[in-house]
Amino acid sequence: MTILDWFDIWLMGSSASLVFLCRYEKRSDATVGTVLFICWIYQIYETFTGSRDSALSDVLFDSILFLIVLSAGGNIMSVVVFDGLRARWVWFKSLFRWKHESE
Repeated sequence: MTILDWFDIWLMGSSASLVFLCRYEKRSDATVGTVLFICWIYQIYETFTGSRDSALSDVLFDSILFLIVLSAGGNIMSVVVFDGLRARWVWFKSLFRWKHESE
């Protein structure tokens, strides 16, 4: 297994843990969360047994999905997701601004 495989397993496991531990208020949210949880567990199993190799695009997609789940606090159907992502994006962009640009 490569480092990409291990990192992909960690990302999917972290996302699955957040979704699993989230309390859902609506039935549709719980259904979507359960389907994603099962898909992540299956992909982790395939990657761990060597049936699936993680490419850089897999890791990138799982990283973006992890950020979405983290922003929503596990409740992926929440409207708060977009506000959380926007706040994180503004913070990320601020890391690359020069001091004179923010003035």
